[in-house]
Amino acid sequence: EKYEAKVLTLSEVEKIVSEAKDAELYPIVVTTVYTGLRKGEVMELKWENIDFEGRRIFIKNSLCRVGNEIPDEKGRYHVSYQIMEPKTRKSVRTVPMLDEVYFAVQEQKRRQELDKEQYGEVYMDQGLVFADTLGGFLPQRQFMDKYHQFLKDYGITDIRFHDLRHTFASLLVESDV
Repeated sequence: EKYEAKVLTLSEVEKIVSEAKDAELYPIVVTTVYTGLRKGEVMELKWENIDFEGRRIFIKNSLCRVGNEIPDEKGRYHVSYQIMEPKTRKSVRTVPMLDEVYFAVQEQKRRQELDKEQYGEVYMDQGLVFADTLGGFLPQRQFMDKYHQFLKDYGITDIRFHDLRHTFASLLVESDV
């Protein structure tokens, strides 16, 4: 069966922007909703690819899940994450930063600076915008659990993270863009 995407309504997006500013996932959710980035693109986003002055985001790479083709001794297949080129050639692009994204990313920077201060030498800065508290890639399973809890906490329709990309497209259509 073909999956039919669900999207957030404009009122749900506005609710996130007005009520969830202090939530841990606010910056990444708002960035995704207002840019249409794929999950791998937002997870791999680096500070060097953000132009605050020009209010632009340069998409150059994506965090991709790569599975082992050969099972381990217990028959399990393991996955790892690698930075790769985006899905298509056209995926390498420049995305404008709306005010909501600009302020959300600024907030993320502030929070990350606090993590760097708190963890000091243990913090392994990889230049990621959306990093765990020690500077590494966000653990995917935990992130997804937190994401679905975030939606539940604010009474927002439970949709896949990828559907935030579809929400962006639907907001553009509603705005006659």
